[in-house]
Amino acid sequence: MQSTMDIVENINLLKENIIKSFKQESIDVYLFLKAELKTTDVTCNHLFQYVYRHFYGMNRAGLTDNFYKEYFKTLEKYKNKPELFNLERVIKQFLDFNSRNRKGKEEKSLQFSFLTKLFHSINPKNPIYDKFVCKACGISQYYTSEENKKIKSLIVAYEKIESIYSSITKENSLSELIKEFDKNFNTEKLTLTMKYDFIFWEAGKLLDNVKTKPNR
Repeated sequence: MQSTMDIVENINLLKENIIKSFKQESIDVYLFLKAELKTTDVTCNHLFQYVYRHFYGMNRAGLTDNFYKEYFKTLEKYKNKPELFNLERVIKQFLDFNSRNRKGKEEKSLQFSFLTKLFHSINPKNPIYDKFVCKACGISQYYTSEENKKIKSLIVAYEKIESIYSSITKENSLSELIKEFDKNFNTEKLTLTMKYDFIFWEAGKLLDNVKTKPNR
């Protein structure tokens, strides 16, 4: 696994391309969702659900109606009680029912990335886990069919992202890139964690040679 210093060096080498390829619309949609979550009951706000699902790429995952119902119910339940949210407990909660429809058959599936997006929505100081952020952080995704081992490995990876962001903040090692990001985009309502997330997400796509812009 790369050191934080190496990760920062790689990100800084991509600085110009990150600024060039990132779009303000991602921030605008993110802030719309944040405002709607704060002021409405998202279990019955279908516009919020539609935009959220599109923004976070959930529509491509073949998720079941039961998953979506439980997902937005959980988001509404904890949005004003972030201190009560426990990621590992919620993961196990979602493994109690079929979450994915694959080739016409419903099955259980660990949707860890989407659950960290829920965790972040409840408390924007929490990072988001996805394959592009992992790519930028030098974190290898761990594959195993054993459920408990998989959950533990994903939690470890998530905590590594937290540790990287914390170290960068402490050392102020992305200060120039953050200044450029703030200069080029309307970022005053973003937490520092979300700035990191957008930057690392964009860097991960560049490192992965993604030609088209996926949804967040």
